[in-house]
Amino acid sequence: MAAPARTAPEDDASAVLDELSRNFTYWAPGPGNGSLSSAWYRRNQIHLFGVLLAILGNLVISISLNIQKYSHLHLAQKEHPKPYFKSVLWLSGVLLTALGETGNFAAYGVAPITLIAPLGCMSVTGSAIISVIFLKENLRASDLLA
Repeated sequence: MAAPARTAPEDDASAVLDELSRNFTYWAPGPGNGSLSSAWYRRNQIHLFGVLLAILGNLVISISLNIQKYSHLHLAQKEHPKPYFKSVLWLSGVLLTALGETGNFAAYGVAPITLIAPLGCMSVTGSAIISVIFLKENLRASDLLA
């Protein structure tokens, strides 16, 4: 059995530089593999589409929740309110919620869960911002901290 060959210190340094020049995500050597290159974009195009679906889905969910709350507030002001589930405005909010959740569901199918799941907090944040604009609610400091 042969003994392993000893390497010179400069060989070790060049090996380290070779390791650093690689793209750690795809382990492909050479330039042009960064996150802004067209090769990276082509490889991750479907993942970016999934992220876009999740962002749009969460935005639609935020809007739909505010529409539903507006419908409840509007019906509460009437002298003889009809049931909320007979309101066209409330039903449109439900349909928008279904549409947004369908977008999220489709996003989970085309992109990793580690990209899509954290975007769910956008519907909470978006709903808070939209409620200030659309429902004229007050935004307190505790809301911002939460």
